[in-house]
Amino acid sequence: MFPMVQTLHRASISFFRKVLSAPEIKPYLERLRQHHTESYSHSMRVGLLSLDLGLDEKLDDDSLFLLGQASLLHDVGKLNIPATILSKRGSLDVQERTIMDEHPTHGFTLLETLPDPRIRQIAVAHHEYKPSPYPRHHAERRHDARDAMDRR
Repeated sequence: MFPMVQTLHRASISFFRKVLSAPEIKPYLERLRQHHTESYSHSMRVGLLSLDLGLDEKLDDDSLFLLGQASLLHDVGKLNIPATILSKRGSLDVQERTIMDEHPTHGFTLLETLPDPRIRQIAVAHHEYKPSPYPRHHAERRHDARDAMDRR
């Protein structure tokens, strides 16, 4: 599947397959795969590694399932970003960066029909633990969680 699979918990791979089989996320992943293969591959890696970390943290199955779905769909907003921008080598210009920075908001909108609203919340917030967070630049952030992540 992926070269990193040899270092993961066996349970991560089986749980990953379970999350991938969820009918509510399959269409989004397929559309992302067709739109931009590298974004799809990135989402798959993030999903698998997130589940592995969730198992390390001994999350219960419901929390693992949520983590798996949200991590797989975190970049689904890139469906609304032109593939030419997603595939561009080198730095994005100001206009391209502005367009790219909207992908979390697009993801929030695209995922509105999912039964669990937490997936949308994770999609919109997945860049907010950066020194220059987006898309909600002035959103209240949990500095304690960010500080903990920075120490890892």
